[in-house]
Amino acid sequence: MSFQKHRTSAGKGYVFALTALCGVLSAQCGGSAPPPDEPPPPAFDEEEEPKGGAVAAASSSDVQAGIDAIQAEDFVKAKEILQAAHDKAPSDAQAAFYLGVAQENTEEVDAAITSYRAALKNDPKLTEASVNLSAVLLDRKDYAGALEVAQGGLAAAPKHPSLLTNKAIALAGSGKTAEAEAAYKEAVAAAPEAYELRYEYAQLLAQGDKKAEAIDELKQVIQSPDPAVAGAAANLLGRLGAFAECIAGLDRALKTKANPDLYVRRGACRHGLNDDAGALKDYQAAVEADPNFAPGHYYLGRHYLATGKKKEAKTHLAKAAELGAGTPLEAAAKKALAEIK
Repeated sequence: MSFQKHRTSAGKGYVFALTALCGVLSAQCGGSAPPPDEPPPPAFDEEEEPKGGAVAAASSSDVQAGIDAIQAEDFVKAKEILQAAHDKAPSDAQAAFYLGVAQENTEEVDAAITSYRAALKNDPKLTEASVNLSAVLLDRKDYAGALEVAQGGLAAAPKHPSLLTNKAIALAGSGKTAEAEAAYKEAVAAAPEAYELRYEYAQLLAQGDKKAEAIDELKQVIQSPDPAVAGAAANLLGRLGAFAECIAGLDRALKTKANPDLYVRRGACRHGLNDDAGALKDYQAAVEADPNFAPGHYYLGRHYLATGKKKEAKTHLAKAAELGAGTPLEAAAKKALAEIK
């Protein structure tokens, strides 16, 4: 399981780790032209969220100066300003919280933990401190500690999606799957349009062999306007054998904008329904949309190889190996090329 912890900060965005969710469809897909076992479609780039402002009005001009430095990503300066502010006013929860943010961004994790705990001691209802502290503890696999902090924060903000998510991850890490599912369900109910969060819930359901429930969630996720999220949902729908749902969702997404990755994913799902003619069209569309899209050439090459068109297969697989140099895709393309006699 690879879920991204949630943090709140004034200067650093934390996003869902979709790069870990990009496996290809498994061999269960069937059909005459099997999709490749390797490599996965391209990893999704993690884009930082927009830099936000203070979680509340700054408690002092010194704290505001520290926030400004964090937003400018000058974390060393921020740490100096906020350390002084914290020393001057030890009971100022905001000074301690933002000091923790600066320390975390300068890789002083122990110090950040101390600062977040100080912030919560001064203000147990400072939700952002509970979010960040629980996330740091999850990073350290201190699931019991993270759960305690998250539950403490939820006492003040019982519907907070990030705290519910961190609670769910802590429960899952502790092996309490049923309780984790319940926490994710609550988080999704609190933030129904948080598609990444809903994806995490669907993945957990899928891992728990709750296929129907996972598919229901993924049918919502695939409507995300973010192609990375829609692609991840399509991939998991394919793994679950929900090819029709995968195709329907990607039909909507591709009407909005051509996307080579989504074409490849739809092609794989079409293959799952034994529509190899449709799959071929999608693989071709991926290459037409972006001639330098290595996975498009790879899937197209594998399709031609499976249908006996060795010349075309060799052309596209060689191109995939060239464009995917230094990645697992290069090795997979060369392995497929070696099959051509």
